[in-house]
Amino acid sequence: MILLLLQRFRVVLVVSALFSRGLPAADVAPPLFEELVVWKKHEQAIGSYFVYGLTVTPRGTVLAFAEARLPSQDPPDTEPHHLALKRSHDGGRTWSDNILVEKADGEYWKAHGQDGKRECWANPAAVTDRKSGRVFIFYVLNEGAVGGKNTQRYTRNFYRTSDDEGVTWSARVEVTDLLNTKADATANRDATGDWVKDEHGFPCDHLGRAFHMPGPGHGLQLRSGRLLMQFWNRTALVNREGKGIPEKSRRYGLSLLYSDDGGKVWHAGPAFGTELNATESRIVELDDGRLYLNARTGNGPSSRRGVIIGMQQGLEWSMPGYDSAMPTYRGVDCGLNVVHDGAQQVLLLSRCEEPVDRKKLVISSSGDAGQTWAHKLVHPGGASYSDLVVLPDGVVGLLYRMRKPELPDAEVGFIRFNLSWLRQ
Repeated sequence: MILLLLQRFRVVLVVSALFSRGLPAADVAPPLFEELVVWKKHEQAIGSYFVYGLTVTPRGTVLAFAEARLPSQDPPDTEPHHLALKRSHDGGRTWSDNILVEKADGEYWKAHGQDGKRECWANPAAVTDRKSGRVFIFYVLNEGAVGGKNTQRYTRNFYRTSDDEGVTWSARVEVTDLLNTKADATANRDATGDWVKDEHGFPCDHLGRAFHMPGPGHGLQLRSGRLLMQFWNRTALVNREGKGIPEKSRRYGLSLLYSDDGGKVWHAGPAFGTELNATESRIVELDDGRLYLNARTGNGPSSRRGVIIGMQQGLEWSMPGYDSAMPTYRGVDCGLNVVHDGAQQVLLLSRCEEPVDRKKLVISSSGDAGQTWAHKLVHPGGASYSDLVVLPDGVVGLLYRMRKPELPDAEVGFIRFNLSWLRQ
């Protein structure tokens, strides 16, 4: 009996020590945990709402973006998608009806000589300028299926802006040319001034990549005011003969667009992350001025996250490596954000804990810039893509795709929680 008590006491000490490295001392706020629904399953005859973006305006309006995939069932990446938005004025407790930022109505393709084809708008990633309140939503037009095959050879990249808390949106602005760059971030043109093209005949970057995706989720505004939007890049899924290109040969990697004038002009930043085959990612600014980037690096089971550290406000990146402090788990897009508890900065990462299936949503937290992590289960059932936003009152919002037996109609959930709950 004494031995059993000692063993239990030892377990408590070990768990307490691990948790204390991840989080600072408890604050005075009472624990908060609220689960809500943003999009119900098949809401407005949509097949699924998937791939998410989150931002909050200076006035506190929360904007949640998603691909609204059209067919009646769970459609693939290449099928037609609207780009949908919902707004919340009460910190995510209630949500507006859908606002369609883009419609898969065939108008874009018709204007570009492909009548009868519907658009696949994809990968929303938001960023808000604190000074002006202007919201940017970056996204792509995916080429879609070609001859019934999932080739995904290229994307067209755009953004729209809103100056009224997401109610109305500007005309789209294309930034594809800014992503087709040489290694030094200049335009990837040849000596005659023509765009260098990949093996399929599409303008590409210095590694032959014509497929560029923002975020997803959200970009970042630095304390200096600089706006950053991260992108992931790769080659087509097939070669010129139509044969599939293995995942490790697609030259996955990252790049950036940045603006120092509130988004009036965007510039190409460096390309990096090919050593890790990095894809979907998030960035936060650490208290010491460095940037911490956390990226998905594979699709298979037991994947490790990639971590890259940025300097010079995102113009230089170094120390690429896999996060050995984090357990392996299923490769899937994860949310990342920071909160402050007094003088201490806390990193929060939302992820699926299960290494094989997309389920067991966990919040991992770190009070030492990702050197050690504590983990708390949020949702034990099915869960996949997610994103995190910090509200003006310090409450954290978590948007994620969920499956719950007790809520069969719920598809996209929003959880409100604080650090007090996370420490329980």
